[in-house]
Amino acid sequence: AEDIFEEMWVMPDASYTLSNTTSAQKMFNVGANGALTLPIGTYRFSVGFSMATMSTTSGNAGWSILGSGSATISAMRGFVCGKEDTPTVGALSGASFTTTATLNPMVTAAISANMGSTIFGYFRVSAAGTIIPSISLGTAIATASVIQGSYMFVQRISTSATLGSYGPWS
Repeated sequence: AEDIFEEMWVMPDASYTLSNTTSAQKMFNVGANGALTLPIGTYRFSVGFSMATMSTTSGNAGWSILGSGSATISAMRGFVCGKEDTPTVGALSGASFTTTATLNPMVTAAISANMGSTIFGYFRVSAAGTIIPSISLGTAIATASVIQGSYMFVQRISTSATLGSYGPWS
């Protein structure tokens, strides 16, 4: 039986001001490219982040786990839940997804400059490479930022990209 649980994470101690573009850009200001190099395997992940000073035009942001990374992701399943509004006002919304394509918008659009989301799920890497968790702004604004304390955890739970179970299943 395989027993592997490699953990990788990022939790910057400063907010990160995004570029003034609607194109996908790295979510975390870590390393030159915000890239995480992954070998073949099965992974689970969780992301929690807040954004501030976004445009107040209706729309928020999109998210992609792959971004412009080079890994081949052969399967993915995830869920996003969050809201665009102040922390105490506004309704939560969410969606499930099965693709690395950008979820856009991630949550129901509003006209607030603030947004927060939690994203979690699993993916399989069938050819080693990088992932670059990425944000794409719905409306570009130079001062939009990913707030300090936002995070991403990635845990490699198998060296196989096709393993269907682990443990004493019968």
